[in-house]
Amino acid sequence: MGIVPRPDGLITRPQAAALCGVTPEAITNWSRLGYGPKENRRLLPVARREHGRPLYDPVEVAKAEYATRRRARRFVAA
Repeated sequence: MGIVPRPDGLITRPQAAALCGVTPEAITNWSRLGYGPKENRRLLPVARREHGRPLYDPVEVAKAEYATRRRARRFVAA
C-alpha cells in the first residue's frame, strides 16, 4: 500500500500504521496513552477529525515512531 497523504497533508490511522510498521491500535495508543519514557511522556496529537476519524500529521507520527523504535526493537535497514 502506497502512503499518499490527503490534499491537506494529513494521513489516516491505517496509513500512519503502515508508515511506522505497527498496528493501527499502536497509533491509537500513542494518541490516547502517549509514548516515550514515563518521565517525558508525549501524546501523538490528532491534527483534525473528519467524520469522527482522526487524521495525523506525518511528521508527528514519524517522531512517535522514532521515539519508540528502540524499545520495541523495530530497526530500519539502511
